[in-house]
Amino acid sequence: MKVLVSPNTYKENIEEFTAQVCRTLKQLGVEVIMEGQLCEQFSACPVDGFFIYDDEISSCDAVIVLGGDGTILRAAKRAAVFKIPVLGINFGRLGFLAGLEDISEESLKKLVEGQYSVESRMMLEAQIIGRDEKPRLVLNDAVVSRGTVSRILELHVSHNNKTVFDYRADGLIVSTPTGSTAYSLSAGGPVVDPSLSGIIMTPICPHSIFSRSVVFSGDSVLEIGCRGDVKDNTYLTIDGDGSYKLFAGDRVRVKKSEQKALFIRINDKNFYEVLNEKFM
Repeated sequence: MKVLVSPNTYKENIEEFTAQVCRTLKQLGVEVIMEGQLCEQFSACPVDGFFIYDDEISSCDAVIVLGGDGTILRAAKRAAVFKIPVLGINFGRLGFLAGLEDISEESLKKLVEGQYSVESRMMLEAQIIGRDEKPRLVLNDAVVSRGTVSRILELHVSHNNKTVFDYRADGLIVSTPTGSTAYSLSAGGPVVDPSLSGIIMTPICPHSIFSRSVVFSGDSVLEIGCRGDVKDNTYLTIDGDGSYKLFAGDRVRVKKSEQKALFIRINDKNFYEVLNEKFM
């Protein structure tokens, strides 16, 4: 078995825990690799360090991520391209995407022996029409909103090339079921089982008492158009990370991706047990 270990280097005591994970895996007969730039920071880790290229990622059986939801999310999108499952070990606050809360030898042994299940999560792709050569993968959400200026946006939404809504709001969140417990939930959106296929659209502070979240089928194609005074402070933000400026006349197309994020689950807790545990 070959495993790529990817820690969030900004977490407290991460070097110690990463070394422990790598040491245990090697004792279990696993070939452990890390990216070269990370290996330089983790001299205590008994790993084979070098830069990971596409062919190396594709040859791995799994990716182990030590970090919070943001770190796990980024690794899962990268691994999804190669259909490699990710095991997240939670070093963040909530850890919705994590499959483990500890790094015990018993848990890692289950991974090596194949005593786990793999969850497949729907992803989206977002593209600024006419400007993007390639769509961007979305695991949580794509958000159209203002930058530093708090001013209402005028947004036009179409579904499968037919007009469905015109919004005056601070922005719109288009999320996957996985992302329904992230920004969308904070904006009043519904909690959706991540095993489902669907696209959730939630307005941010809409200037209307009737505007609510809408859940579209997973095969829907949504387009969000910017109208009115957009100027240069409106952005498309992908998974709370990359932001891209939008201008008057721009349209953002969001649809289901062919890629799926794969998550390793070693314990038998279902989504609703995890939901209650995290929010309690």
